[in-house]
Amino acid sequence: IGRSFIDFLHPKDRNAFASQIMSGLGVNKDTNPTQPVNKPVQIIFTRIRTYCGLTSCFGVKNNNVSFMPFKVQLAFKDITNAEGQSFYLVIQATPISSAFAHPNEYLSKPTPFHTRHLAVGKIKYMDPDSVMYLGYLPQDLIGKDILQLYHPEDLPYLYQLYETLVRDKCTLRSRPYRLLIQNGEYVRLETEFSSFINPWSRKLEFVTGKHTIVEGPSNPDVFASPHGIKYPKYNEDQRAKFQNFRDNIVRVLNKVTTKSGKTTNPPTLKRSMELNVYQAPSNADPAPVLRLEVQQPADSSFFERDSEMLGGISPHHENECMSGSETPLS
Repeated sequence: IGRSFIDFLHPKDRNAFASQIMSGLGVNKDTNPTQPVNKPVQIIFTRIRTYCGLTSCFGVKNNNVSFMPFKVQLAFKDITNAEGQSFYLVIQATPISSAFAHPNEYLSKPTPFHTRHLAVGKIKYMDPDSVMYLGYLPQDLIGKDILQLYHPEDLPYLYQLYETLVRDKCTLRSRPYRLLIQNGEYVRLETEFSSFINPWSRKLEFVTGKHTIVEGPSNPDVFASPHGIKYPKYNEDQRAKFQNFRDNIVRVLNKVTTKSGKTTNPPTLKRSMELNVYQAPSNADPAPVLRLEVQQPADSSFFERDSEMLGGISPHHENECMSGSETPLS
């Protein structure tokens, strides 16, 4: 009683907890400060120190302080008591347990979780549903390189998958591969990858993954300390090869994609060519206009004779042709 709640949090989670409180304390300018303010419930994941008593933690310097992960709900409320009206922060903490009970466990109905990372591999979003499967809190992975979590021996396959994702611009479902979790072990999971490409720059903005756990880790406690894990030893050439695959994945994700389909529709191109041909004489010098003035002779007999010789029909014969057409044949 009387101690600050932040003192019981893990040092890595104190900044995230403090920023969450500051965002909840923000009051809009249009809000009347004299009226009761009940902020919506905010959720944050944090590690809280376990109880230390005189019997279990008498020699604090010689014992390691342990923390447990919790799902914390924060709510700000105005409560009126005998001393008057006060502004309180109500905290409801629920412990989180590992999703696995046995080593290398196969889950029948695992809950899918989502991630989002940029073209450089930096994680921008981590689904809170992943905490019980991976052991990481969301703030632990934000800004980290997701390529470092892939098993080194699975990088050649993941490179081909990313290359197909960028080239075909489609949703791909991977085969099972390994991902590093908080306790230093690996889980096997399948991922449905999709990407968003900026239509103006034609560059990939981010990759979204919908992950489903297939097989659990050797140590079912995903929140355990990673100390004592024996990793396979790779020589310098192997480590350089793995890093080369990571660099190639980043290079593929940052490559400018080409436009799909034909850039010009053939009918449109044909109409454009016809229009250019039709308008071509307008660009040339205008041809001289020839005018010919013909004076009609006084004697119209010459005009009629010339018309008959040229195969024309004289206007004076029009009535004769019409009357002749109405005469029945004998």
